[in-house]
Amino acid sequence: MKPSEPLDIELARESSLFGKVIFVLATPASGSDVLMRALREFPQLAALPVRTNLFSGGMTRILDHWVQDGTNQGMHHVCGEEQEFLAAARLLADTPLLAARAAIGGDVVVEHSGDQIQLVDDIRAIYPDARIVHVVRDGRHVADRLAQGKHAVPARYAARRWVDDQRSAMEAAVDGTVKVEALLTDPVGAMKALADGLNIDAPGPALAAAASHFSGAGQLLATPVTGRAAAIVEIVAPDLLAHFGYELDKSRRSTRFAGWVEISASGAVVAAGKARRRVQERVADRFGRDEWRPSPLGEE
Repeated sequence: MKPSEPLDIELARESSLFGKVIFVLATPASGSDVLMRALREFPQLAALPVRTNLFSGGMTRILDHWVQDGTNQGMHHVCGEEQEFLAAARLLADTPLLAARAAIGGDVVVEHSGDQIQLVDDIRAIYPDARIVHVVRDGRHVADRLAQGKHAVPARYAARRWVDDQRSAMEAAVDGTVKVEALLTDPVGAMKALADGLNIDAPGPALAAAASHFSGAGQLLATPVTGRAAAIVEIVAPDLLAHFGYELDKSRRSTRFAGWVEISASGAVVAAGKARRRVQERVADRFGRDEWRPSPLGEE
């Protein structure tokens, strides 16, 4: 069982990285790796070129070991006080980040590991002073990519990965969200806004160099949504697509039908249908378009 409270901010000040860590969270295949390369252009930042899995592979397990119910095997049997344990855990977590900063240069450490998007509560437990940035890309494109290639997963799991990750980020205390589409459309403006939001120095040459990482990628915006995984995202999470400002109903009808077939064996099909109707009603109300409203039940 994890500690019940996060590290006290005054105890966090004992860390030499107090206020100097940024965690970038994103679902794999979202484009966050390109953003990390762009952030390395800012001299103030020590953006790590590799994933540390600091929480998914280490600190989360340590936090889980605070109390072992009914036994004396938890760390509570040694430390006695939660805050003492959390302060020690913070110094432990700092160690690889400090080593990386010393090797890379810069002042503020930027870390990104793919599985940490669902571990924001654990990050906040040890780093209450850290800034957390959520990177999002249209879930239909992300799910399609996860469902293809050497390490492909079934379409329904690819869609679920994006959906679960975004819901986790929305429920957590992130400090800002960056849309990859904005980085592709206006890389200079989007990188400047991100730097300003994080209070990071963005001199002109560094900003131009950072923006250059997104040049020539504009064609990604015109990539059609064709896969079954993309259709499943539209079926089960139209509310998320609408929340992040993505247009609905980009998938072909035949692909959506195939998506419905794939998920029809689970209870998700009923919940998806109800969620979709609610979103269509809200969007129709917002834009005054009655033709966007869902058909009456029984007519679809």
